Amino acid sequence: MKLSAMTAIPSLCLLLAFVTSCGNETPIDCDAPDKWQYGVGYQCSEEGLCTNNPAPTGDNDACIAGSDEACRAAEVCRESGRCYAADGVCVATEEADCTASDWCKIYGYCTLEGQACIVGSNLDCATSNKCVTWAQCTFHEDADTGATSCVTGKTEDCKESYFCRDHGWCGFDADSGCIATSDKDCSMSQDCMTKAMCVEYDGRCRAAGNTDQECEAEAMPAQVSPCAEYGWCTSQDGICIAASDADCAQSTSCLQDEKCTAIDGNCRDEHFPDGG
Repeated sequence: MKLSAMTAIPSLCLLLAFVTSCGNETPIDCDAPDKWQYGVGYQCSEEGLCTNNPAPTGDNDACIAGSDEACRAAEVCRESGRCYAADGVCVATEEADCTASDWCKIYGYCTLEGQACIVGSNLDCATSNKCVTWAQCTFHEDADTGATSCVTGKTEDCKESYFCRDHGWCGFDADSGCIATSDKDCSMSQDCMTKAMCVEYDGRCRAAGNTDQECEAEAMPAQVSPCAEYGWCTSQDGICIAASDADCAQSTSCLQDEKCTAIDGNCRDEHFPDGG
């Protein structure tokens, strides 16, 4: 039996009811914090948009922030300090909400400006995770857009970061960011202790080797062979490098991590030549 067009339309409505609404039969329920809804997602629990808009123009504005309580209970308050309702959305109005937010701790968005939390000073950056982890401790304002952010801007940023502690990148270069500037930087790093990367070469810490035989031998203090472990089997300018795919082929980096292609002195995954 063939279905007429008029018969098929209600059936189609029932079929799609779980993702959308047909006409006004299934209106959007804005006050549904744990329910994903087609067209609005989790806007109540995430954005504080828990009130039905009395004059919506489409699904995108079907729900609005109708109360401060809805904003303060939503993720945007904890995440970005937007804890009060204004003009149908949640905005920031108190600097205390900015400093208590996740974005302040992670990105340095601790200063209130207008109705948003932004990076406002070197102090905002210095107390953020971006400073401790990524050496981005310096306040920067874009000359063209006025946008503010935390960046790596000086040697002190690098010295206090894990880049220095783990990799020996304790110096600063305006073009490259944190770099190794001396053998001392490298010798104090975790990479020296565990990977024998104890001498500075071209801004990075590398394993020392004046001959291919030295590159093949176990290096102190890590007691690992640069050749066997990382494919750095060829001596060049006093350091060990991967000069060919053959250097990489029998290394742990190749056998375990598929880093079997020699690129710029290192063994890389051919599918991720820039760092794989």
